[in-house]
Amino acid sequence: MHYNFNYERALEFREKYIPLPDVLEVASPLPEDILVDIGAGDGFYSIIFAERVKKVYYVDPSETARELLKKNIGKNPVSNLTVVSDDVCENMDIAGYNKVFFSNSFHDIICREDLIDRLKKNSSENLEVILTEFKLESEIGPPVEIRIDQEHLDRIFSSKGFKLMKRIELRYHYISRFGLKS
Repeated sequence: MHYNFNYERALEFREKYIPLPDVLEVASPLPEDILVDIGAGDGFYSIIFAERVKKVYYVDPSETARELLKKNIGKNPVSNLTVVSDDVCENMDIAGYNKVFFSNSFHDIICREDLIDRLKKNSSENLEVILTEFKLESEIGPPVEIRIDQEHLDRIFSSKGFKLMKRIELRYHYISRFGLKS
């Protein structure tokens, strides 16, 4: 990560500014989905998705984040969640998924284009990628110089064969879902 991450502050912002119904509307989780949650942090979304889909891979290299996940799973037991501690830029040995979710984490990934290529290669044919990111003009969030505006995100995914399927704009964030072009 490019800066010191504060999980308690992230929880506060998520609850205040990113309504769960909006995330679920864009992500559109289905019972047959196999979802990879990259940069999953405290596991909030991983647990929510695990209640709705066939399988969830929680991916986060941070030991602090994984400890928070264990604590949160204790409150909300789920049996279809697998913890992966890989750094996605170095190694991530998961295959067969059809959805990938990034909650305010894609801007921190330095190997974005390589990662998208690997995600496509290891996924099922109907891959969808859902991202929540901070708007450039937001007064909160990571440093502006590492944020990804909507147009830049659209160009990244379009260049990799994806099309924008849905987007919701919030006060400080936007949530996008991209699908592979047929």
